[in-house]
Amino acid sequence: RQRLIAGLSDQQIAADLFLSPNTVRWYNRQIYSKLGVGSRTQAIARTKSLHLLENVAPTSHSPSLKQRLPAQTTPFVGRSREVVEVVQLLSSQRLLTLTGTGGIGKTRLALQVAAEMAGSFADGAYFVDLAPVSDQALVANAIASALGVSENLAEPLLNTLKRLFAGQQVLLLIDNFEQVIEATPMVSELLAACPHLKVLATSRESLHISGEQEYPVEPLSLPAENVQSTEQLAASEAGALFIQRAQMTQPHFEVRDDNAGVIAQICNRLDGLPLAN
Repeated sequence: RQRLIAGLSDQQIAADLFLSPNTVRWYNRQIYSKLGVGSRTQAIARTKSLHLLENVAPTSHSPSLKQRLPAQTTPFVGRSREVVEVVQLLSSQRLLTLTGTGGIGKTRLALQVAAEMAGSFADGAYFVDLAPVSDQALVANAIASALGVSENLAEPLLNTLKRLFAGQQVLLLIDNFEQVIEATPMVSELLAACPHLKVLATSRESLHISGEQEYPVEPLSLPAENVQSTEQLAASEAGALFIQRAQMTQPHFEVRDDNAGVIAQICNRLDGLPLAN
């Protein structure tokens, strides 16, 4: 609310808080609803008339976050509803697993959510990739490596992680858990020993452990195969992603009304799977 009243644009608020503009707009609508207004101008006037921010410290616009999340090289496309839903679930759950078939976009969605929520975790958000791990005994090593922690030969590595996470507010994004599904008891141990730790996992199957909240990831929304315009094509998530990827590889590629239908058919043949684009 401070940033909204300060006159920052949605894009500035998004950059400041590591959120997507769509998420910022959703939160703004919630603020408008609570204030009983219908616009930004009315919200500012209403907030000032109620003296809601008089005792709130000024907001810094240069947050210094401690996180180890891989930087993304392309803009995040679509899934604004899913981002809001996953953020809300993770706000109340300690173990959330994004499930779905390979290539459906679980990892990218999880990374977007982790980036947007990083500021809520005082001790950081970390990404652990289990794709190259095939031995459940090495999962603790993968987590330690992501944290930059060296193994202490005087104690088991899992105990070291428990001590490290004890009392700390950390978000652990564990990707590709289906690779070592037998390692789920270790996650249970960490969560039981570290009350402020939260785990966001991606997997082709549920982890089937106590306290897990599963969130099935669906394909991107598809355009109708008989679309008549570029606007109709771009209104779908799969169409918008196809356009983005095509223009990245072919800078002079043009989407026109006369080829929008062909592109829509391609998107439908790919079943809305992001990695198929």
